[in-house]
Amino acid sequence: MSTAEPKVRVLLADGQALFREAVRVALAADDGVEVVAEAQDGPEAVREAERTRPDVAVVEASLPTWGGVKVAEMIGERVPRCRVIVLAGGDDETVLVEAVEAGASGYLTKEAPLGELVRAMRAVRRGEILVPPKLLGRLISRLVQRRRERDRA
Repeated sequence: MSTAEPKVRVLLADGQALFREAVRVALAADDGVEVVAEAQDGPEAVREAERTRPDVAVVEASLPTWGGVKVAEMIGERVPRCRVIVLAGGDDETVLVEAVEAGASGYLTKEAPLGELVRAMRAVRRGEILVPPKLLGRLISRLVQRRRERDRA
């Protein structure tokens, strides 16, 4: 991290306390990242995003109560400068498409190494969109297909 680059302020939202704590502790070792809030479900994630105004929210796709896609959409509406990364248990094209349509800036699986998550947080804060390369072709195909279906309707 360069001295001119401010810390990435992060909200962690995951239904499993152990996962949140492990990621928070691991991120504490990176002086370029600051976890400003944690949430265990959708409503809490949105409240914490509004309260702390993080740069990036890392939101589990299967977050209890509302789910990560709805949370991504709500954070986008209520905290427009906050970028959302949806974190899924595995490669799920449907979740990926829905997350992108809801305004998420990134999609990663929980299989990704911590360094990749940190790089993703920095990238989306800079305004980049992050999609795993192996899913990009499928994402574009699904979005084109959805667009055609909407045009026909």
